[in-house]
Amino acid sequence: VDSGGVAQTLGGRVEFGTAGGTIRTHTDGGEIRIARLTEPAQLVSGEGAISLAGVAAPLRVSTSAGSITAWLSPLFPGGSASPAGDPGRAGAAGASELVSGQGDIVVYLPRQVAVTIDARIERGSNHRIFADPGLPLDMKYEESAGGSAIHAGAAMNGGGPVLHLATISGNIHLRLIDGETGRRLTDQQ
Repeated sequence: VDSGGVAQTLGGRVEFGTAGGTIRTHTDGGEIRIARLTEPAQLVSGEGAISLAGVAAPLRVSTSAGSITAWLSPLFPGGSASPAGDPGRAGAAGASELVSGQGDIVVYLPRQVAVTIDARIERGSNHRIFADPGLPLDMKYEESAGGSAIHAGAAMNGGGPVLHLATISGNIHLRLIDGETGRRLTDQQ
């Protein structure tokens, strides 16, 4: 898919091999799968899962009742940043956002990527943020309207563009990967 692509479905699956340029997808229940994302994207699923591999650009991803799985490329966040004031594209400084209402978020991070992680679970009483031992997170527990919230942050390799991860009621998993594991995951996708 090239820049400006739009894909919508009321319940079917949306699949792309390689997507580049600003794309927008929307589904009211089907899964969204992209094997390689090379430029900024906005992906919305009403109730379906979102699965992304080879993510090399900033993105905004949301689902109200599905899981989100993203394998970041070592080139992340290589795509062009969004112009300020354009809410339809990823954040201005290359910031990205993955949001799930009721679902887990799993992010595979190359060890060499420079990114600032900002993770939050609104209803953390029965949910957790899990991270590989090589990724020290600064964890905070806060009281919120829905009970106790969990907030975690980390500056990988000195930090970089912000990767916002948020779920109302789900777990967040942060997994470090090396180059070979990343290639295998991308091939499986």
